[in-house]
Amino acid sequence: MEISSCPLARHDARRELHSRPLKIRAFIFAAVVSVLAAHLSATDAPDLDFKQWGLLAIQDGGRRKPVDTFAKETLIRITGRSTYADKTGKKWWPNDFVLSALVETHDWKNEPMVLISSGQLIEQLGLDKTPRRFSFAELTASAELQRLVTEAQALKRAEKPLTGYSRKH
Repeated sequence: MEISSCPLARHDARRELHSRPLKIRAFIFAAVVSVLAAHLSATDAPDLDFKQWGLLAIQDGGRRKPVDTFAKETLIRITGRSTYADKTGKKWWPNDFVLSALVETHDWKNEPMVLISSGQLIEQLGLDKTPRRFSFAELTASAELQRLVTEAQALKRAEKPLTGYSRKH
């Protein structure tokens, strides 16, 4: 049943999503974030307070949560840690990491931050065995990773159990 045809709905949700006031608010929000990002620099970042940014509520996986919770969970999922030190040694806290990724103030694509702790997977992907962290660029260039992802997606669509390496991890 569509929201707009629901007898309990007080308004047309589709019309509201495309309304002029909502578009204006979204534009203003994007403009403010862009202005903030333009003023961010490595020397200014320690002086900025991300508390209010972290308190904003977002929807993730069907659940509402504050940005700081989402940011911390995301950084831990990617790096295995709740903070991250980049190639230059700068320490990134979860909130400034997510804000930087959103407004592209750092080259995250080439930052070796994705933790792969399984030597077997590193070997299967044909990556250098010495580091345990890899960049998104390195991983997306792996034909074997693309093959594994395609295989996993096909199994998920067919609702079949994962086999081999995918099932173990």
